[in-house]
Amino acid sequence: MKAFLLIVLFTFSLEGLASCYNCAPDMPGGDNSTLDSIFLERGQVKQYLAGANQYAWNHGGGDNPRCDIAQKKAEKFAKVYGKKLHKHRKKLAKLCGDDDDDDSDDTEIEFPEDHLLHFDNNEWYYFSGVVDTDAGKQFGVMFTIFQFPDGEGRYHLPVLFAVSDPEISEYYSARTGPIIGASGGTAEDLPAIGSGNSAFTWDPEDNLRISSTLNTEQGGSMSMDIDFTPRKKFLFHGEDGFIPMGDGIPSAYYSLTNLKPTRGTITVGDQQYTITGGRVWMDHQWGDWTSSGDNWDWFSLRFDDGGSLMLFQFRDDEGNVVGGDWTYRDKHNKVHYGTDFEVVAKRSFGIYPIDWTVKLPSIDAEFEVKPLFDDQAFIGLPLWEGLCELSGSVGSAQLSGHAFVELNGY
Repeated sequence: MKAFLLIVLFTFSLEGLASCYNCAPDMPGGDNSTLDSIFLERGQVKQYLAGANQYAWNHGGGDNPRCDIAQKKAEKFAKVYGKKLHKHRKKLAKLCGDDDDDDSDDTEIEFPEDHLLHFDNNEWYYFSGVVDTDAGKQFGVMFTIFQFPDGEGRYHLPVLFAVSDPEISEYYSARTGPIIGASGGTAEDLPAIGSGNSAFTWDPEDNLRISSTLNTEQGGSMSMDIDFTPRKKFLFHGEDGFIPMGDGIPSAYYSLTNLKPTRGTITVGDQQYTITGGRVWMDHQWGDWTSSGDNWDWFSLRFDDGGSLMLFQFRDDEGNVVGGDWTYRDKHNKVHYGTDFEVVAKRSFGIYPIDWTVKLPSIDAEFEVKPLFDDQAFIGLPLWEGLCELSGSVGSAQLSGHAFVELNGY
């Protein structure tokens, strides 16, 4: 996925920041008082610091006087807004090449600011689920906006979009090439992100919206425009919201496992459908893990009783399992965490192992996860992203539902 190259443009507030910094004098203490007042009025504190991070990276680190200006302003905002900006000050210090001897704890997820992009090496907003339509058809839908740096201070926002039609066993996939994106947020520290003809927004009323219009890899086009509202609280993985990836480097990770579509449309070819219901899962994940942490088998099980299970299994370059993590939330909202599990595939589709038995001994759980049809792989990417059915049990409780499985790096 990291082969995508996009040029990031900030939203209005970040564009204003970049413009002001680019015209500021090359000396410490440059006057950005107008910028301060604009950002204070708009409440764009995190965007200010994100722009400062971007500026420092773009302009050569600590040897450039403007980097000192950016840090001074970061400290000023931190005094006003407190601990929640600590992690962003640390990131800025790192970009400016300064030693950071502040040992205060920044390994915590805080809302709403952590709903925004973080300018780490890896980050994405991922949506997948089943949507019901007025025609009686069900579709599987997957949509992801990524953010990756290119090593030169720029961030790129590639998009993946897929639709599964189990009624006719057809899979439609699309991905973007180099396009201009906008990585911003609202005054309430909520995402407002655009990448070409794709977007994700989150308003203060907890309405999430995704939209995309892309040409498919199979020929033709597809689009969707869907609003959601959460029906469950946030689910933090790894107990505190952090899990180790395949290379051992931590990743921040939380989910909304039960998003209800409230309105929308989905169009495949020239046929448009009105969305009448369904259930969708959202992930937000970010961190600085390396490419050796990119090989995984990811399972998200969505039970008909409202519960959910996330399981991440990591592999090394030889295909050996090197670790993993799981989070199970039952129908009563009790959350269980663990690393003990077994995933066994019964057969293969091309290079991908499919049709799995999943066991979690510590909660006496066993599930059968079966693709609704086999060919749910992207073209030209080592990625299988498929809608599945599931059945099984936790203890004496029998469970059924749908799942999405992602096989990456084969």
